Amino acid sequence: MANETIPQPYDLASKPLVEAIFELRWALKSTGSLESDPGFSLFQGRYWDRIKEDYPFALQLPVAAVPEHMTAHTVRHQFRRGEKEWPVTQIGPGILTVNDTADYRWETFLPQLEKAIAALYEGYPTEQSPLKPTQASLRYINVIDYDPNSSEVPLLRFLKDSLHTTIIPEPLLFDENINPEAPNGLSLNLAYQVESRNALASTTFALGQANNKPALIFEIHVQTIPNNVPQNPADFSSWVTGAHDIVDKWFFALVRGELLETYGNTNAD
Repeated sequence: MANETIPQPYDLASKPLVEAIFELRWALKSTGSLESDPGFSLFQGRYWDRIKEDYPFALQLPVAAVPEHMTAHTVRHQFRRGEKEWPVTQIGPGILTVNDTADYRWETFLPQLEKAIAALYEGYPTEQSPLKPTQASLRYINVIDYDPNSSEVPLLRFLKDSLHTTIIPEPLLFDENINPEAPNGLSLNLAYQVESRNALASTTFALGQANNKPALIFEIHVQTIPNNVPQNPADFSSWVTGAHDIVDKWFFALVRGELLETYGNTNAD
């Protein structure tokens, strides 16, 4: 049948991607009901020293006014190439992220992740507190223009035809003149363990808003398996590459066909 082969990944001329996010978390020190990061105060300066050539613009986020022990795993400091430029890297007690948006390309995103992870391992004061990663994830948020109130294609048919995802509501639910293919809301999450990549992978579809317009929010999220998290930079690089392979496969499998054609190809003549 047509469109049953997953296309080889390629750069899209018009991406549905609104943000790519890498996140790494490490263990905190528990004191009663509170958690703290004893090495964070010293680490934040050391981290910027190691990344400022790529991210010279530093910004303290509003949450930084809140005591550290009340903001576990919450970013407090942001570093950019310029005031409103991407990519961005962020840190907080027990957390590091690297984020990119419309100009994202994996060939440049991966080195940025590797540099950030290296800066974490080089700069974190293990003499004050051990560095023990507990979770890593790679998340891609895509937006598809879709207004369920004006579209001629009902939502569940759009999912089936454009995103190859079939939902069939139970017919006995309806005793009125209701179109089962046109629900007023949608929030669907499917998650699976991918043992070959040492990962938990999920895809989410939800109706929402993007740029003040109705949209279908489509996410792919890959994270580490608990108690089996990489503990050194080289292993993180390997894991992230495998996680990205899952993302590419799932994305191109789901959007293949007419929807993919609307995004174009940067290499097309």
